[in-house]
Amino acid sequence: MKKLSRLTAGQRAWGLVLALSLAAFTLACRLVPTVERGSVGQTEWAAQLLGESRLAIGAAFYEQADTVFHKGVGHFEPQAFEHGFARLSQAIAPSGHTHLHEDSIAEILPWLNFTVRADPQNVMAYAVAAFWLAGTLDRPDLAWQVLEQARRANPRDYRVYLELGRLALKQEELSRGARLLQAGLKLWPGQQDPEDRQVQLDRAEIMMYLGLLHERAGEFARAQDMYRSILESFPERHSLRNRLAFLEAHGRSPSAPFHLWHSMLGQHAGVCPAAHQSAAPVDARPPEQR
Repeated sequence: MKKLSRLTAGQRAWGLVLALSLAAFTLACRLVPTVERGSVGQTEWAAQLLGESRLAIGAAFYEQADTVFHKGVGHFEPQAFEHGFARLSQAIAPSGHTHLHEDSIAEILPWLNFTVRADPQNVMAYAVAAFWLAGTLDRPDLAWQVLEQARRANPRDYRVYLELGRLALKQEELSRGARLLQAGLKLWPGQQDPEDRQVQLDRAEIMMYLGLLHERAGEFARAQDMYRSILESFPERHSLRNRLAFLEAHGRSPSAPFHLWHSMLGQHAGVCPAAHQSAAPVDARPPEQR
């Protein structure tokens, strides 16, 4: 008892957080459904059994994935509602900015898996898992599986089709990518707030990919339409305005569209910007030169 009384407040707090994390981990393991992963049945199962608390559980697991990625220093954006244990964890967590080494990225995948088990509507968790699988871990086959699971659970969420389109472009399946991106554009904004900045950025990203694909196909008028629509929402994008002006004046691309979308594919809204370089595809040559 004397030894216990000498524990600092920080040590006691860390012990509490560890115990609660272990309890949540154990609960998630025991509550894994027997239905097919990512199916509508799983969504209904989670909603009926856990109710709204599944959202908090899913958010906690997603935050843990971010904390593991940053080697104990979480950078997960705070939500409008935070449970007390999350605030406690943040208060006693170390500070700094560091990442897992590339060969350790797989450590975050179980936490992302628990996230979507608890909350199958957490599209960002699917997206981040697919981003690392297709990039650093070089397992695009698993990335497809993750995103197809996301589509089964969220068949009308434009974000799923954006991620599928990105993956298709990474795999040089340009026609497939165009179809998926067009489907995402038709579904935008869906259940998301069209005034939300990230939702607007997602729409601009979809249209940018489609514009570049139109350029590559020689469909310059359709590319210009996409770029004009983007500039209506983001008039400060001077590089895009210059690209549009060149297309209008010369009827050809000022630079290879492939290089631009390749640069875009190495980034992701759900991934820390400092980690983008390590996750980008390695071969920057156009498909016809490989």
